[in-house]
Amino acid sequence: MSAFEQRRVAQVFGAVLRTARKHAGISQEHLAELADIDRTYPSLIERGLRQPTIGRAIAIADALRIEPGKLVTSTLHRSNIAINRLTLELLKLQTMKHSPKVRE
Repeated sequence: MSAFEQRRVAQVFGAVLRTARKHAGISQEHLAELADIDRTYPSLIERGLRQPTIGRAIAIADALRIEPGKLVTSTLHRSNIAINRLTLELLKLQTMKHSPKVRE
C-alpha cells in the first residue's frame, strides 16, 4: 500500500469512527474513558493523524458496542470507493495527456 493509500485509509477510518461515535451519542472524551485510552487519542484517530493498533481498535469498538469488524469493513468499503474514484480521474487525465492531438 502506498503512503497516499495509507493516509487515505487513516482518514477514512477516522470518519468511520466519528460516525459510529456520534451514532452512539458518545463524546470523544467519554469514548477514551470507556476504551481506556488517552483522552486525545479519539480526536487524533478521527482526524486521520493516528492509526490504532488492533487491540485499541477492539477496545474502541467494545466501548461503542459494535463489532470491530464493522469499523474495518466500513473503512475498506469507503476507502475503495474513494480510491476507485481517484483512479478513474487519474486515468482520464493520463488518457487526455497521451491521446494524439487532432489537427484540422
